[in-house]
Amino acid sequence: MRGKIEKRRPHGRWGRRLSPYLYILPATVFMFLFVGIPILMSVYMSFFQIQSVNAQWIFTGFRNFLDVFRRNDFGPAMLRTLVLALFSVATTIGIGLLLANMVARHRWLNFYRYIFYVPTVVSGITMGRLYSMMLMPSRSGLMNSLLCNVFGKESPVNWLGDPKITLYVIMGIGLIGVGGGMTLILFTTVINDIPRELREAAILDGVNGCQMLTKVTVPMIRPVISSWTMLSIIGSFKSFEFIYALTGGGPAGSTRTVAILLYESSKSSTNGYGYSAAMGLLLTLFVSVFSLAYMRISRFGKIDRE
Repeated sequence: MRGKIEKRRPHGRWGRRLSPYLYILPATVFMFLFVGIPILMSVYMSFFQIQSVNAQWIFTGFRNFLDVFRRNDFGPAMLRTLVLALFSVATTIGIGLLLANMVARHRWLNFYRYIFYVPTVVSGITMGRLYSMMLMPSRSGLMNSLLCNVFGKESPVNWLGDPKITLYVIMGIGLIGVGGGMTLILFTTVINDIPRELREAAILDGVNGCQMLTKVTVPMIRPVISSWTMLSIIGSFKSFEFIYALTGGGPAGSTRTVAILLYESSKSSTNGYGYSAAMGLLLTLFVSVFSLAYMRISRFGKIDRE
């Protein structure tokens, strides 16, 4: 009996080696069909002039990529996207961490988590429409109504129609909304996982609240902050629906990001699909290089062993 069991061991060993791959096989096939193939198709389309899907595809080589750099509005859109991404990430991490540090050990923690998380389930299109009504240029808008009736301002402000201030208005809306949702839930969770003995030892050493945050809390949760920062950067570069619903990229292109420019280019009648595919590929490469550089600088995934 023992000999039979020993003979079956090689088969069992191979089964244990293959079983993890069998478990991930359905997800791998799904990702390849619905993510991998569209990405490869987009790369292929970027080398062609395509007026429509059913029209003739004319091979143009790298001309689409050169046209992207020759276009006057691509550089400002990329710079605008970078500014919005860096501002969004900085405010999300900063204010979100402060709010999480204040409520992490509060007895109503779950209530605060719920309140801050509810807005995140609303779609970006809906939020954009709501803010567009609040920021109407007439006195009927909520913001102008407050300015005129409460603070005595004589004329209403054209929040979303003035190219000089519209981008700052969007950044301000992002500043109001930071610290909620997943940021608060994530940071409060990791803060509560910090050993209580460590905090008590720091208090005995005379550490105040600010020093506790900078010297104890932030170093202990640095890997989580680093991970969230990278995910936020990637998500910010793809920002589209909220800004498009709020301003449509206007006025005068002052809020047009690369994602909005890509969408508008795809509707072109000359070479919309090929040109947009090239622009999307360049955006992907830029985000990938930016993310790799951040991972290199922040020592992402590495643990200090000093």
